[in-house]
Amino acid sequence: MAWPHCIVASKDLAQALFWWAGAIAFAVGTVGGIAAWIKYWRELKAREWDRAHQAYERYLDIAIANPEFVPHYWSDPARTPAEKNKYRWFMARFLWAAEQALLRVPERREEWERVVLVMLREHADFLAAPEAADEVQCYYGPLKGLIGEAVRRATSTADAP
Repeated sequence: MAWPHCIVASKDLAQALFWWAGAIAFAVGTVGGIAAWIKYWRELKAREWDRAHQAYERYLDIAIANPEFVPHYWSDPARTPAEKNKYRWFMARFLWAAEQALLRVPERREEWERVVLVMLREHADFLAAPEAADEVQCYYGPLKGLIGEAVRRATSTADAP
């Protein structure tokens, strides 16, 4: 009479093993999926940072190639409209690269903000100029705050005796 009881026990064991195998496979798949998503997210952030860093390096190359773009370049009355137009594009490249770097910087954000703020203060005459208002207004986030701070500092320094 133990024979039918043994069949029931083996069916219960088989069913339990089936469900446990399914649960383990689901858990392994979930953990693998989460690990793949984390890896993808990190690689995406690293690529974004690389692009922002390359944009900043391209800006630096332009700055080195154009040493005439010194602080207060925009407000120099001797500048021709063509020179000012070239400078405007130089500043557009800088502002875009700075915005990308500030939005994507993975670490040491304060150091990047200080570097960008120094550059912004050097070119505050352009940033505060009514002719550049449309271009300057389109930036947002951390860069917008730094632009405002650079202009405030530059104007307060200029007003000091």
